[in-house]
Amino acid sequence: DLGVVRHVCDDVAVMYLGKIVEHGPVEALFEAPQHPYTQALLAAAPSLARRKSKGYVRPMKLSGDPPSPINPPKGCAFAERCPKAQDICRQSPPEAREAQGLHVACYFPG
Repeated sequence: DLGVVRHVCDDVAVMYLGKIVEHGPVEALFEAPQHPYTQALLAAAPSLARRKSKGYVRPMKLSGDPPSPINPPKGCAFAERCPKAQDICRQSPPEAREAQGLHVACYFPG
């Protein structure tokens, strides 16, 4: 339950296919997620405040199927479902780097 995580935790890590894709202070992550998976995850969480706001945006719909954990892809595990993915994403997994106060494993955060 993301609402509980936001109110109970100081720091949070988001995982995709067993790897941390983003982590940092909970408020920074919830206010400005940098990894596309985190953005999709948070957008999919129910929110009355977001639905009532004039700037309501429908949750991002991810295409494709998650990769097999038995046979993970060579590059970023999220690349086949990511709207920002480029060739480099499929070739080698990104190292975590700082972006907007968060540590993000993404070549194209933000």
